[in-house]
Amino acid sequence: MADATLHALFNDNPKRRYMVVPNAGEANWTISAAIQELTQLNYDQEYSYSREELIAMLDEAMGRAEK
Repeated sequence: MADATLHALFNDNPKRRYMVVPNAGEANWTISAAIQELTQLNYDQEYSYSREELIAMLDEAMGRAEK
């Protein structure tokens, strides 16, 4: 937690969000929960996206995050 706080406060380019977890298992759980929420939001809605559209959106978002 301290490393993330220091980075957020003093880095010239802080992240918008920080995932502060104690281990890889917790990181996996956190990302899996976010994916599950996305899946529920997308399921059987008037404006649902296909798997291919969701993957394209994910690829685009990951590209933006790398900049």
